[in-house]
Amino acid sequence: MKVLVGLTFETNAQDYGVLIKPHPSPRCHASTSRNAHSQTCSIRLCLRVFCCLDPTYKRTPRLVAFLQVHTRFTDYDRSQSTPETTYALATPFPVDALTNSPRMAYYITAKVSQTKQDAFFRIVERTAWNFANGGTWGEADGTQVLTMGGSGTSGSLRFVSDTGENFIITLGIHNYKRWGDIVTNLANEETGVVINPQYYGTDQPDRVRQREKQLTSYSVKNNKGRTFSFNYTVTDGHNLKVDIVIG
Repeated sequence: MKVLVGLTFETNAQDYGVLIKPHPSPRCHASTSRNAHSQTCSIRLCLRVFCCLDPTYKRTPRLVAFLQVHTRFTDYDRSQSTPETTYALATPFPVDALTNSPRMAYYITAKVSQTKQDAFFRIVERTAWNFANGGTWGEADGTQVLTMGGSGTSGSLRFVSDTGENFIITLGIHNYKRWGDIVTNLANEETGVVINPQYYGTDQPDRVRQREKQLTSYSVKNNKGRTFSFNYTVTDGHNLKVDIVIG
């Protein structure tokens, strides 16, 4: 039996496509009864599943707070819980259809414009990070559309001009909110497949901080004084829109 624990977490479980299995030999005696102890046990495990599936959640204060609140759960065997096989206790909330459904996709539609005609910038590379079922880039009516499998991933566009200037803009979803960053003055070897992963690693803490800021707008200049900026015109929901402006 696949179960979802706690109505509060229906959306999160659907977004992440979590499959939660009952423990083969539950050690919590109240696991099948309708009482607070049973639900507390299950909710705590459910949160642990989220932490295992999405590395970005290890920095989420909201989830950390829930883990601290539900401290009554002490009866499950930690040795049987791993990122690959995490068990939850059976609850009176069987929702097999929800747990089998795909996580909710996010779309970011980016409109690119240039305010000066002294250089011509073109897209030379598109990347998509592999978290949350990854993503793809497409085009629609002159815009760039990033489709992502869920929260916790991103994609980059690398631009190069006929004047030798370049920049990379990275857009994505972190903890169910949009974010973005722009990197200028790139060396030849600093391509999108190099920059995009840096927002999730440990070698570039400044990149990670930019992701965690969840900015709706940002502006930066290159070493020639040219300004590059983005501004989300739709900031919430699953169909986001952003303007990218090259000065």
